[in-house]
Amino acid sequence: MDPFALNYSPDVEKDDGTCVFEGRVKVWFTSVTATDLVNASVPSVDIVINGVNEGSVGMTQFSVTEPECSSAEGFLAYVDMDYIGTQSFPYVIYKSGTTEIIQSGNVAVTANNCQWIQLTF
Repeated sequence: MDPFALNYSPDVEKDDGTCVFEGRVKVWFTSVTATDLVNASVPSVDIVINGVNEGSVGMTQFSVTEPECSSAEGFLAYVDMDYIGTQSFPYVIYKSGTTEIIQSGNVAVTANNCQWIQLTF
């Protein structure tokens, strides 16, 4: 019944609790952070959200300001939110291919919206 659900159907007449939601998380960083990380021998980072390795991003993908969610700068992850429209997820950003943590925290995600995490170093 929820028009924001991935499995929305206008024909549904009763809420049976099976709506499925997806959120987006954009990890981004400035050229200063990129330079500092490269100088520290970190050419790329791995992004893990809620225990799922979402992928990697190289330090050439920096942005001057907070980028649009759909832009090429930074890294965009799609987060499965199951049946809950707003959730908080733990995230960890590692030096690629290692267990060295660069940044960690929690990110609050709302279905069909984009939430930004600025990587700093």
